Amino acid sequence: MATVKFTSIIQHASGQFGGIVFSHRKGKPYLKRYAKPRDPRTAAQVAARERFRECAAKWRTLPPEEKAAWKARARRENATGYNLFMREGMRDRAGA
Repeated sequence: MATVKFTSIIQHASGQFGGIVFSHRKGKPYLKRYAKPRDPRTAAQVAARERFRECAAKWRTLPPEEKAAWKARARRENATGYNLFMREGMRDRAGA
């Protein structure tokens, strides 16, 4: 893996340039070759994406009081209300 040192002219880089991707990890910049993401579209993956869409849509329809309750509960777990809602919703629907 190549490392990057920035100068006063260029202080930050991210994204793709040709076949090279500029990225950061743990505050340190690095370069890597571009790898095309896989999308297997298996039945399980398609079902999981559908569950995710359903959970996200349900969150958007929750009244403010319910969202506030999720947010309060999530603070005890150092999470956001949305993340806690999605996590539990995905678990509940995994067997469905």
